[in-house]
Amino acid sequence: SAEQCVKLLNEKEDPVIRSATTYVFEGKFTDEEVAKLKEYCINPVDSRETNEEKPETLVQQFEDPADVAIFDGFQSMSEEDLRTLYESLNLAMTFQDFKHIQN
Repeated sequence: SAEQCVKLLNEKEDPVIRSATTYVFEGKFTDEEVAKLKEYCINPVDSRETNEEKPETLVQQFEDPADVAIFDGFQSMSEEDLRTLYESLNLAMTFQDFKHIQN
């Protein structure tokens, strides 16, 4: 990563490096088209929409994560129950992937 490269140059540094991508589209777009463009360009797993102001700091603050959920009976769930669980979790995997890990 870029942080590791800086550390190679100066071991005493503890760098914080962030990057951003700006997309510029020309023309007039409906709200629906803008929503489709955002959905296509922004991967919700690792990206987010933000304003163009320079942040005060590059250090990110994260909330403490919630306790890990335990799903009793996961391996023996019916396909219908498994699909209901899958849809409730908003996962970044397909249902087929979710079904595969059940086995």
